[in-house]
Amino acid sequence: MLVGSTIRLTLAALVAFWVAIAPGPGSATVQAAAPAAQEIPEPPALVATFFQSDLTGPDVFQPDVCPTGGGLGENVDEGFKLTVRGRCIAQASGAGVAVRAREISGGDGDFGIDFKVVGGAERTGVNVYARIQGNSYVAGYLSFGSGQAELFKREAGGNMLIASRQGFGEVDPTNWNRVALRFLGDEAWLLVNDEPILYGSGMPNQHGGIGLQVVREGDPDDGDEVAVVFRGLTLSGFQEPSEVQPAPESEQSAPAQNGPEPSANPVLRP
Repeated sequence: MLVGSTIRLTLAALVAFWVAIAPGPGSATVQAAAPAAQEIPEPPALVATFFQSDLTGPDVFQPDVCPTGGGLGENVDEGFKLTVRGRCIAQASGAGVAVRAREISGGDGDFGIDFKVVGGAERTGVNVYARIQGNSYVAGYLSFGSGQAELFKREAGGNMLIASRQGFGEVDPTNWNRVALRFLGDEAWLLVNDEPILYGSGMPNQHGGIGLQVVREGDPDDGDEVAVVFRGLTLSGFQEPSEVQPAPESEQSAPAQNGPEPSANPVLRP
């Protein structure tokens, strides 16, 4: 994974994109179901870390507030906190908020981040996105209420569930845990606490951005709050930094559903 460059979209483009989002697991737009159990090949071992951040400052994610006030992101003592109180924009189909990392893109390698649910764990879901380019990306979803984990991708034809499972190890979401997406060519692994839990092949094989989303599952219009703090973001790979070529610039277009769009100054989004 490498530091690359980002692009800026207009506010109108941001709003149009997030109106189309269906917060939550990839099943909202799944085209083909995946088996509940699978054989998971061993993921390739990492050699070097190219970028890391404790997320206590705005170097990666920009603090902001949703247009409705239904979500916000802020730097706190422990890292970057995403809070969901309702719909992020009035037209959204559910309650969630997402951010895209600034000036970061990558291809083969590993995007990992620590998380801790600090409010409403029984209704919280977390999406991690990588290889975001145009209308294409790969994402992993963890639902702490249902215990469901999903690995899915989006390409021109829409979202497709690649693998899913019930349960993802001994995870107390109110303590620190780690989630990661690891890539080699068209293969992807979703890892929780360094253990691979889901695997897929035939993934978009491209450089692209990374992002996060916190979802409040259930009724989008009630008054409950969910919140997650993130820290320890790392981008790692399989070669020493001197052996790796710079990533190409991102394309100026946005994914159509379930993922954050490229933006040099991200706003909070459902």
